[in-house]
Order: sequence, then structure tokens, then C-alpha cells
Amino acid sequence: MRGGTSVIAFVLSIAAATVSAQEILPGEVVIVDQRVSAPLTQNLPSGWRGVNLYMDGACVACHENPELSKTGLMGDLGPKVGMLGEKYDREQLRAILVDPSAVFGLETAMPGFYVGEPGETLMTAQEIEDVIAYLMEMRRY
Repeated sequence: MRGGTSVIAFVLSIAAATVSAQEILPGEVVIVDQRVSAPLTQNLPSGWRGVNLYMDGACVACHENPELSKTGLMGDLGPKVGMLGEKYDREQLRAILVDPSAVFGLETAMPGFYVGEPGETLMTAQEIEDVIAYLMEMRRY
């Protein structure tokens, strides 16, 4: 049994290394022409997780969202998010969420959600991709 446990631990450590290797770290993100072309993680994004992140995070404090108008949870500092999925493609939204100052300039009030040291960012790579999935799904409405 002891050997089997070692094999399982070894396989799990390789799996963990593979998962982290599939994620682009904050300092490694490259913004070219106001776009980040590659997803930050190879895990599938979820619009469902994205809407929850939107409601629980800083997004709802600054942006009006027609889908959530009855909740009373809406800001008016940033643009309405209902049309962002039509105005911007995934690569542009990724750059905006990662580091909006690289897209809009230093005068933007929007914080960078994926800048700084790993583990100290406002959002994880997966959370960025989930919010993008949610914003792209809103194009249907």
C-alpha cells in the first residue's frame, strides 16, 4: 500500500503542476493593440460564475446592468455593461479587465483586476475568463 500512496501523491503533484502551467500569470500577460489574445487559463469559462462574480465584486458598484435593474445593485460611474459584449470582442474585454489603463489610459477610474504579484490580484485568471463569458452571453438579450 505504501508504494501506491506514493504513486498517487506523485500523480497529483504532476496534475497540479500541469494546471498551474496552463495559467498565464499576471506579469506574463501581454497586451498588444489593446487586446490579450490568449485566454488566461485553459479551463472552460462559465457565464454563471461570471454573473455571480459581477454581483459580488467591484463591477456592480460602478456599472449599470439592465439584467439586474430590479436588484437595485447598480452604479453609474462606468458604461452600461449590457452592450459591452457587442462593442468589444473577448480579446479586448480581457485586456480591459486585466489592465484597463493599458486600454483607456492612466486617467481611467477602473482598477486593473489582474495586475500585481500572483496571489495579490483582484481576480484570478479563471474569474477574468468567467466575467468575459458572462459579458459575451449578454449579447443575446
